[in-house]
Amino acid sequence: MAEILIDTAVYVAPCEQKNPVELYGNPAGYDWQCAAHGRPATFKVLFLSPKGEVEGFFGPRYFCGECVPDIHQVTVNQEKYLGVLYGGIHE
Repeated sequence: MAEILIDTAVYVAPCEQKNPVELYGNPAGYDWQCAAHGRPATFKVLFLSPKGEVEGFFGPRYFCGECVPDIHQVTVNQEKYLGVLYGGIHE
């Protein structure tokens, strides 16, 4: 089964830049491990630049089904956004 787009949200930075965030799922799993627990990953959170591209420190973070973050909660909380973006931590 192929990767599917599940949801999208937009984080608005304090400088007013809009950064898209997309949630993907792949029941077959990804080649990477969960960022939070090291388990096999079946979800991907993709952080995009204001231009809608993967560049610089933007890109994917992978999660298992037990700890995949709610991207709508991530995009309304700067601490959560930065935690998931930089370290995969979302608590």
